[in-house]
Amino acid sequence: MRSLEANGKQILLAQLKTQVKQADPSFEEKSYGFDKFKDLIGALIKKNLLPYAMKTEKKVCFLVPQPARAKKHTRKPQVKKNKIPKAKKTTKTK
Repeated sequence: MRSLEANGKQILLAQLKTQVKQADPSFEEKSYGFDKFKDLIGALIKKNLLPYAMKTEKKVCFLVPQPARAKKHTRKPQVKKNKIPKAKKTTKTK
C-alpha cells in the first residue's frame, strides 16, 4: 500500500486489489466472507484496522488517509474503597 500512497493522497481501490493479487495470486475476498473487495476493505476500516476512509467519485472508489484514530476507551470498573463500618452504639438495658 505504501507504494500506492507515494503521492500522499488517495489510493485507487482497483489498484490496491491488483497489487494484492500480484502479491498473492490465490487471494479471493470470498475466502474472507465478502462478495466484493470494496466490502472487505470497508470492514477493515470499520474495525479500525486500516487508517483510511473510503470515498466514491463517479463510481470509482478511493482510500483516503485519515489521521490516526484513538481507540475507543472502555470504562474501567471503579474499585470500591474498603470502608470500615462504624461501630454501632449499643444501648445497655438493665
